[in-house]
Amino acid sequence: MPGMPKRNWGRIVFIFSESALNIPTEMIRYGVTEIARLGVSRGLAELTRGTSVTVNAVLPGPTTSEGVETFVKDLAKQNMVVYVSSKEASATNGAAPRVEGGIVRTIA
Repeated sequence: MPGMPKRNWGRIVFIFSESALNIPTEMIRYGVTEIARLGVSRGLAELTRGTSVTVNAVLPGPTTSEGVETFVKDLAKQNMVVYVSSKEASATNGAAPRVEGGIVRTIA
């Protein structure tokens, strides 16, 4: 990251888990660590405001379900990491887009 602000361009993409926002009761400790990691990414995003450096966290959901092979293949075609790493994502900074295939039952 240190060289990115000097060049005024860069992309940092963290891959965490949907558990940062939807903590599973059987994995509370894991959820808490994901929240902490999400906080770090958000803090770094704030540090890069006003530059062409972006910091985002992609939050995939559960992947051990029926149809996971098709889900992963489809995900590879529409990969969120590719987008947040691209020049087209210049206005996306501090985001945590979800890539969970609709399994998470929350609105926000």
